[in-house]
Amino acid sequence: MEYRKIQKIGGSSYSITLPKEWIQRNNLREGSTVFIEITEFNDLLVKARREVESIENEYVIDYREGYGFDYLLRKIISIYLSGVNRIIIRSSSIFSDEVRRAVEKSKELLIGIEVIEESTNEIILQDLSKIEELPMQKMISRLLFMGESMVRDAGKSIMENDNLLARDVIGRDLQIDRIYHLIAKQFYLALKFPDILSHIDLDILKAFNIRTIAKNVERICDHAEKIASLVIEENGLIMEEDIKEKINELFSETVQIFSDASRAYMKVDEYLANSTISRVNRMCDDITEWMKEIRIKNTYYIFRIAEDLTRIARYSSDICETTINEITMRGKFI
Repeated sequence: MEYRKIQKIGGSSYSITLPKEWIQRNNLREGSTVFIEITEFNDLLVKARREVESIENEYVIDYREGYGFDYLLRKIISIYLSGVNRIIIRSSSIFSDEVRRAVEKSKELLIGIEVIEESTNEIILQDLSKIEELPMQKMISRLLFMGESMVRDAGKSIMENDNLLARDVIGRDLQIDRIYHLIAKQFYLALKFPDILSHIDLDILKAFNIRTIAKNVERICDHAEKIASLVIEENGLIMEEDIKEKINELFSETVQIFSDASRAYMKVDEYLANSTISRVNRMCDDITEWMKEIRIKNTYYIFRIAEDLTRIARYSSDICETTINEITMRGKFI
């Protein structure tokens, strides 16, 4: 640890000198820009400015026969999530169709991934997304909005036996996955290069919580997709009127719970988060008791719907808990 004396400059400014070793390690010089942050503990943090675009790294996949479509796709996704911005796939022989299918599927699932070079035995994928243009705060807002719409329309497709709407809901799950993968990648980048957070006005606690909530939303939308798939599997569900009325009531409550959980997080509302958790517990208890009593022909499908709604409510509760945790951790600084 080094000690530096504070010097007064002019009438109201103060300065300290920076260590030469630190300047050299960060390739700084006269005229370079640094970030200065006052932490919640009243410490002063000085960071070297690193341009996000300057972070260059690559990963080479030596493809072998037998890897298959699923393995290669999982590998590409894991590399993308790790923050690598260039993926090179090489083979000693001509690529099979499975390789090209995996590459095309990765382009569907991952925002920013494009093929920039291609030959018979080498494919280069580049991540063209920029963290400043698609910051985590903006992406989580979009994800919450899309998720709520997806759950609402899944319920509507069941109530109205709307096959077309059900297919639309299922198709939207791909967009949810794309945004979740982008948020997860940005979080892992922030762990590797903490100064990136300065570019998007975040700290590591906020970044961690955004990634956590994004995962909850992704799971919520998986259950919305499962609900919509029932309409297609059965080409419409026939339900007795009292059962249909109850399911509709549960859908309305579930959508409201998810909406309130989202609002509690975005508005930093601890009271709303707490009250929503209580509503989740009451609703899940109500579903359990109701399922014990019903005896109908389509019990299996009703059970599946009830189970998916329970999971959506529970994940909404998790969003509320994350909200409360963040408010508590920040204390008076929130």
